[in-house]
Amino acid sequence: MAKIYLFAILLISFFSVLPAQTYTTSGNPGHPGGTCYCMTNDPAFNATSVWENDNLFLADFQDGSSDLEWTTEIYLGTDDDGGHGIAFVFQQEGPVAGGNAGNPLGYGGPSGINPSVAIEIDTNDNTWDPTVDDHLAIHFNGDHQTMVSATHTSLPNMEDGLYHELYVIWHYDNVTPGKSTLTATIDGTYSIVHEFDPATILNGTDLVYVGFTAGVNGVAHNEQKVSFDVPGGAGSCSAVTFPVEFLSFDTEALENQQVDVSWATASELNNDYFEVLRSVDANIWQTITQVDGAGTTDDINTYEFRDVVPFQGTVYYQIKQVDFNGSFSFSDILEVEVGFEDPLQLVPYPNPASGKLNLAISSEGMVKPSRYMVHHITGKQVMEQSLKEVSSRSQIVEVDISHLTPGTYFVTVLSKSYKVSKQVVVLP
Repeated sequence: MAKIYLFAILLISFFSVLPAQTYTTSGNPGHPGGTCYCMTNDPAFNATSVWENDNLFLADFQDGSSDLEWTTEIYLGTDDDGGHGIAFVFQQEGPVAGGNAGNPLGYGGPSGINPSVAIEIDTNDNTWDPTVDDHLAIHFNGDHQTMVSATHTSLPNMEDGLYHELYVIWHYDNVTPGKSTLTATIDGTYSIVHEFDPATILNGTDLVYVGFTAGVNGVAHNEQKVSFDVPGGAGSCSAVTFPVEFLSFDTEALENQQVDVSWATASELNNDYFEVLRSVDANIWQTITQVDGAGTTDDINTYEFRDVVPFQGTVYYQIKQVDFNGSFSFSDILEVEVGFEDPLQLVPYPNPASGKLNLAISSEGMVKPSRYMVHHITGKQVMEQSLKEVSSRSQIVEVDISHLTPGTYFVTVLSKSYKVSKQVVVLP
């Protein structure tokens, strides 16, 4: 009896120290808790991925004694024009594998994941096949435009603001391996099935990584979330408490070419501060101010900030929320049109500057800035550089001024018919 009791203690102890499943990410997805990941968390990254660290081998797919199954939770946001979708992927490229943004959904494209098997939940209108809307499909080796199954499975609008179940099952046929099936089902209703031998894609010596990828383009940052838990499970996105619930986020262009940025929260949890981010191309972002959060509260809180640096043309804003523990999340991205007073505008900042100087250059209509020059106050030219032609009417150019001696300088931006100059003080 004592031996049985001791064995029971050892067995309980063994299972109590088994490590929980962990995950490796790339592209900076948010992680509010549990097994939930916000795949479009960071506007600096348009392609993201998250992989289980409890990996498999081809032999696991060929065991035949039982099917391999995954029940997960997915959320595709609320904006029909905002995202491209996500993919559930098996791959042998590595723990931080990733493909291209946009239609490749973070797994495909010129640098797509290979070898791989991807089950995509695509929510973007596909230019390569305009008849295909929201759908399930299976793709091999990062080729996101060639569906390996006979057809895709149409889905209702997945950008409906609801959490959905994605169930994946891989059945191996020991008698006829080519009849092995991979099946994906959304909400127990919409399914796609493909027959193939996993050995035709996967090899027996490398680890098989299982996880999600996602991809968006430019300002189309629809909220896309995934969880390795069942919908409503303790670690699922639908059960995780997010740090901030945004009620609103607005921008307003003023007549003096300044912009009012305002937002409101319905509740906050361990919220340290907000950062207001600005961009002229929705790719490169600059933090322009920091605003203290309310910590933890169920009250409605309102915040506002006036951007007094006069950018012209299309300007983008976003709010970054940062917790006390350093974790963070992002609001949606808003764009605002700021009017012009002069056809060519220049704002150097910071001013005074040391080491680096940013030139915010804006132009109207057909005016295209071609180069900038820097002159010392004595009139001596110390720098000249051509400007790349950009599609946006606004751009930010970073200038290395570390080699300049401290003093007063004039920065001049020229186009074919216009020029504008601003005084800059260079510090040691």
